Amino acid sequence: MLGSNMSYDFIGNEYSSFDIRKLTSIRVGGKVSNFVQPKSLSDLRLLIKNKNKNKIKAILGKGSNTLPSDKDVDGVIIGMSDFNKSNLLQVKNNIFNVSSGISAPKF
Repeated sequence: MLGSNMSYDFIGNEYSSFDIRKLTSIRVGGKVSNFVQPKSLSDLRLLIKNKNKNKIKAILGKGSNTLPSDKDVDGVIIGMSDFNKSNLLQVKNNIFNVSSGISAPKF
């Protein structure tokens, strides 16, 4: 699938013809030709670096508060729910840096 565009072994998850409605809290959305879940910053960097080859259409957190079209999407949607959680929430000098994929109760 995406492996031909990648210069190292992608350690995340890759799915073909993925039904986006499985992710959204209101259960709407069509299928996307490729859905990937990077597990590391290296995975995410590689996907973004090759965005033109990979045809990235969107980056999702966990899918709540998202209203995707019911039409199918030819391209890649990146899901951040499996991303390395250690870098998702950082607090320094009372400033919160929160990345996509972190649930509200953890924040």
